[in-house]
Amino acid sequence: MDTKYSLYEMDEQLKAIDTLLTENEDPETQEILESAKTELEQNIGTKMESILRYMSDCAGRIDTLKAEVQRIQKKIKALDNKREFLKGMCKWYMEANQIDKKDFGTYTVTVAKTPAKVVLTDDAETFLPDQYCTITKTPNKTAIKEAMTDGELFVQVGDQKITLATLETGTTIRIK
Repeated sequence: MDTKYSLYEMDEQLKAIDTLLTENEDPETQEILESAKTELEQNIGTKMESILRYMSDCAGRIDTLKAEVQRIQKKIKALDNKREFLKGMCKWYMEANQIDKKDFGTYTVTVAKTPAKVVLTDDAETFLPDQYCTITKTPNKTAIKEAMTDGELFVQVGDQKITLATLETGTTIRIK
């Protein structure tokens, strides 16, 4: 056997060999099956090591790509800042010379009024009445977990018990 099979396929083959080992009492057949099982387990080990190496390679590539994304985002930000600066210069020129609209080659520049916008003072959030605020409700999962009894959080509405949250567990692997 070799590692051209998937891990899933090799696991299925290992289960089949284990089944045959429990069903077969012939010593010669048992020896052949044990030999095949040992070889298959070695191949599974080799396959797992290959998978783990590839995962490690993927992690390295991810780090490299994230660094590249950050580098490109910095370039984008720098160009955007330059563009905004140049736009401000054009606006300054037009306003300083009291020009509302003018053609510059293939471009037409117009100075236009923007719609009125609300600018809040530093004290606004403290003193604004609720009618002028949007209130966001975000569940505090830590507090919910602490309040749970028997792995669930519920409310009683009349005769009905309504489950609001349950605890779920799963498994993970740690690779060192």
